[in-house]
This record gives sequence, structure tokens and C-alpha cells, in this order.
Amino acid sequence: MGEIFERERSATELGFTGERLTGTMQGQIEIEHLHRYFLARQASRGLDVLDIACGEGYGSALLAQVARSVVGVDVSDEAVGFARQSYRRDNLRFLTGDGRAIPLGDASVDVVASFETLEHLYEQEQFLAECRRVLRPGGLLLISTPDREVYSPDGSTANRFHVRELDLAEFHAALAPHFPHVGMFRQRPMLGSAILPLAPDSAARPAITFEQRGRDTFEANAGLPRALYLLAYCSDRPVAPPSASLYIETSQIELRAAEAARQQEALRVEAANRAAELAAARLRHAAELAAERSRHAAALDTEERRHAGELASALAAAHESHAQRMAVQAAAVAAMQEDHARQLAAECSHAAAAHARVGAIEASTIWRATGPLRAALSAAPGIRRLGRRGAKLAWWSLTFQLPDRLRQRRQIQALIAEAAAAPGAARAHTRALARARTRAPA
Repeated sequence: MGEIFERERSATELGFTGERLTGTMQGQIEIEHLHRYFLARQASRGLDVLDIACGEGYGSALLAQVARSVVGVDVSDEAVGFARQSYRRDNLRFLTGDGRAIPLGDASVDVVASFETLEHLYEQEQFLAECRRVLRPGGLLLISTPDREVYSPDGSTANRFHVRELDLAEFHAALAPHFPHVGMFRQRPMLGSAILPLAPDSAARPAITFEQRGRDTFEANAGLPRALYLLAYCSDRPVAPPSASLYIETSQIELRAAEAARQQEALRVEAANRAAELAAARLRHAAELAAERSRHAAALDTEERRHAGELASALAAAHESHAQRMAVQAAAVAAMQEDHARQLAAECSHAAAAHARVGAIEASTIWRATGPLRAALSAAPGIRRLGRRGAKLAWWSLTFQLPDRLRQRRQIQALIAEAAAAPGAARAHTRALARARTRAPA
């Protein structure tokens, strides 16, 4: 009679990252992962187990149902915190750690389960060496990875979460240096999942599979063709291989629905890759825009500094020119002030000299002796006029101007007499002179 067991589920859900299986995922991808853990559960009964890259911890919880102890290790603090809150058993614990430096002692576990981890690491040799280090002698490594030739054929969209995918030969070559005994299985998702040995006993005939390839077309093959995953069991000593196994999903899902789910998963991976490319393009565009803005700002800053320098130079030159003009004007004003001061000093000197002469005249004996005469002349205007004429006559005589003055006087008197005798002729002469001036050329 078979064993009946339940899958433990968390009361809450860890958000989907695009690659890690969480409680939000259903359908074929869930079946693939559960089938591998069911196989590991069979091999872990009563043993100490390491579930490396355990994610949210659902697989570790399955193993802990039958194992003596289980340690789940994941590089994500978020996933480990979620696992600790969601899956609690006395024989189960979770640690944060890297598969390239597993936080366990040497030879500390009997089984290491590593499903869909290897392709996420570039340092695969280091990871496998760590798995061998923590295994006890005779311990078992159960490890799976996608077969690159089937999972990522030429022309397909790459899974952006995978760093280094392997084909069958590369997978075996990576395991052999660490584990002398390596056996291989293939796993292919269906309406469920099948895990069959790659090379069965020579005495046993290979399984035959029948596959519907179209509405009315079927294909028969020995073994499990076009298997998507490779599954290995490894030890440093000969071990009995795990049994071939099938996981059957009993539901109303038809084959076409399974194919649609597969296509939907491929579309999801492609959409995630395109979203990542778009995000990267946006980041590049933002960086280029920021750099262009920075260059533009730097150019503007340089131009502003150049304009500021030119303006400062122009202002300095204008200030210097203005200062020079002001200096010239100040020098001119100072010279004018000095000249005015000299002129004022000369005029003051002249005025003082004149005042002194007037004072000397007024103080002279003649001035005082002629005082009564000046007073009499002031009282008699006619005598004063005669006095002035007499003074002029005396001055003209002394300066020899008298003959000329007398001649001028006689000419003036003759003109006056002539004008008084013939006023009409004078007017006619004046009009003739005016007409002549009018006819004269300009």
C-alpha cells in the first residue's frame, strides 16, 4: 500500500520574482518542481538533509516530513524570513547563505538537494565542490538543471535569470571531478511528470513512450525523448540508483490546456525578458538624458562665466575710462580754479592798488586843496560842464589831438547844416541808394 502524504502550504504568499517557484505558481511548472522534491523525499527518510537554494521553503518542509533534520539555505533574506514564519518543525531550520560558501561544516549532511540552481551560477565548479564538502562519505547529491539543447534551442528567447546553462555532456563533465559515480535521469513535464533513468540496466528493456504529435499523428520512442531537464544522483561510492518514477496530475486539464500553459510560461519568460530590456533601456535613456542635461548645464555655465568675464572686463574698462576722463576733468577744473584764483588774486591786487591810489589821492594836498572847488562845481552844473570842457581842451592840447578834434567838429556841423537846408534831396538820395542796393546782384 502506498504512502499518503500532504503538501504543506503557507498561509500567506511570497511575491513572484519571475523565476523562483512560490505559492502563487500553479500548473505545469509547479508539477515539475514538486516531482523532483517527491523523489528527494523518498531518498531523505531518516537522514540529515541540506536543501540548497530552498526559496520560500515548501520543498524543505516536504523533506522534513521524513528526514531526521533539514536545513534550508537561500541567498535571499526575504525568502528565508518568509520560510521561517511559514514552515515550522522541530527538525527544520532555515539559514541565509550562498551556495558557493555553504554555511555548514564539513561532512555534516547525508543528502543535498539542489534543484534548478546550477544554471543560476557562473562559479559552478565552486558550488559543486561545496556540495561535496558538506556531504558525509556515501552521501547523495540530487541535482537538476535544464538541458540547454531542449530548453534553449537556437532562435529561442533566453531566460534572463540563467547565467550558464549546460547540455548533457557538460552536466556530466561538471559532476564527474567531484563525484566518481554519477547516474543520469531525464525529466519531461506532461500532464504530470516522468523521471526515468538515462541508461537502464542492460537486462531491462527501455520504456516505450507514445506521444501524440498532432490530431491524428502519434510517435513511439524508446526512453523519454525531448526531456526538458536533467537529474543526477551522485556519491563518492557506488550507490543504488533511485527508482524511475511518475508524477500524475489527476485533474480535468486536457493536453491542449497543458500545451497552452507551456506556451504561457514561454510568453511569461519572454515578457519578463522584454520588461527587463525595457527597464534597462529606460535606465540607459535616463542616464543619457542626465548626461546630456549635465553637458548642457556645463555649457551654459561656461557661457555664463564667459559672458560674466566679458561683462566684468567691459565694466572694468568703462570704469577705467571714466576714471581717466574724471581725472582729466578734475585736472582741468583744478587748472581753471587755479587760473581763476590767480585772476582773482590779480584783480584783488589791482583793486587794492587802485584803492591805495584813491586813498593816496584823497590824502594828497591837492585833493584836499581842491575840495572847495569840487563842492562849488557840484552846486553849479553849468560851471561843471565848462570845467569838463576845459579839462578836455587841456588834455587834447597836451596830447596833440586838438587840431583833429576841431576838424571833426566842423565836419559834423556842416553835415547838420546841409541836412537842415535840403531835407527832400536827402530823402531822394536815400531812396536812390536803397534802389541801387536792391538791383545789386547777390
